[in-house]
Amino acid sequence: MLTKPDMRNSIDSIIARASNIARWLFFINLIPTVIAGGVIFITFNKLEQNSFRNTYDWIVLSLMLSGIALQYIYYRQTTNTDNVLNPVGWVFSIIVNAIFIVSYLVRFFSAPSFGALMIVYPAAFLVCSVKGLRLIRHFESSYIS
Repeated sequence: MLTKPDMRNSIDSIIARASNIARWLFFINLIPTVIAGGVIFITFNKLEQNSFRNTYDWIVLSLMLSGIALQYIYYRQTTNTDNVLNPVGWVFSIIVNAIFIVSYLVRFFSAPSFGALMIVYPAAFLVCSVKGLRLIRHFESSYIS
């Protein structure tokens, strides 16, 4: 793949730093993912009882499912270097966390409460995902030139 030893060390360092970011995102998101799985289970029980009619319920369900998909992406990024170097996972994380931030802001403006402080959680994930994507973009630009 690469023949220059100094480039290989920098590539290993970029892979290690991006893997660390993904590892932190995975472990921090582990408990909320388990909670989301429980809420989804309860939601499907509501579906069977025909009490799941609100559009807001469907939005929350789709956000929780996308959070579980993110957890899987973070796991794949921690276990496989090809997935760490693939910018698609990082971009998906950025998009989903931006949607979470917008949903928290909409919820806050419709009914202000201290629950809006939870916006810090997806904002931190957004910042970490942007850092990971920048590392990958830097790797791609230095690898090409």
